[in-house]
Amino acid sequence: MIAHTKLILALFLTATLAGCAGTPQKAAAEVDANGNKIEYVWYTPTGSSIPKRIRKDQLAQTDADSTKTQDVMTEVQRSGRGNLPAGD
Repeated sequence: MIAHTKLILALFLTATLAGCAGTPQKAAAEVDANGNKIEYVWYTPTGSSIPKRIRKDQLAQTDADSTKTQDVMTEVQRSGRGNLPAGD
């Protein structure tokens, strides 16, 4: 009975650790619809301490624009209006 339990434990450990011994696969380069390589950057939004990984082409919006949008949304929530104000 004890030998049977040891055999099962040994098989379990062998199967579990076998996945660790394999060579990791190389990450494939991400490409967009046009075949261009997608570049990522780390961006920390205003008021946050957690950086986010975003596409480099999405970084075009500045912190000032982001803050303005956030201020408008806060005002809409405070006033209870259901619609957003017209653009500039």
